Amino acid sequence: MRSIWTFSLLLLIFLSCQNNNKSSVINNTEEEPELPDTTKDVVAFFPVTDFIKGEIEKIKLSGKNPIKYFKNKENKEDSIWIKVQELESEFKEFYTPIIDSANDSKYYVEKKFVDNSINAITLTYDPLGDLPINKPWKHWDIYINPENNTITRIYLVKLLSDSCIRQLTWTPEKSCKALTIQNSNNKSSFVKDEVIIKW
Repeated sequence: MRSIWTFSLLLLIFLSCQNNNKSSVINNTEEEPELPDTTKDVVAFFPVTDFIKGEIEKIKLSGKNPIKYFKNKENKEDSIWIKVQELESEFKEFYTPIIDSANDSKYYVEKKFVDNSINAITLTYDPLGDLPINKPWKHWDIYINPENNTITRIYLVKLLSDSCIRQLTWTPEKSCKALTIQNSNNKSSFVKDEVIIKW
């Protein structure tokens, strides 16, 4: 009789332990695994591309025809009116390739500082290291008026080749300028061409 009672007690203890293990396994599987918060890793860059595209839409809605200043084949100052249907192609180099946080935050670092000499808050962007071939942007700056939080200027540097860069400046609601800087044997540089568009 005692052996049956002892066996029953041991069996009860064994089953009790098994149930505790099962419940802990069930509890572990029912809980959602804690995933790392990757949103903290993505820096929210100023939306350069969207801003410039918005500016182009404003030009279209204004009914203005911007005027383009350049040097012709004879190296003389010349100008032409830009038609509305030509705006996208004329300004394409300012927003191609796209600059956005999702694709660029792992390639570039953003720095913010107040520049009292020009009364502006400056956002500056530089590469974190070597860039893939589809990322020609070498640098860009956003200048913000601290009094009314409006963008006063955007400056971009695009790599065209190992010896040639394109400097692009966008002044909202006024004008833009594009310069091609050519390096000669990595010793000196010169302006290969310059285009200014005003509206």
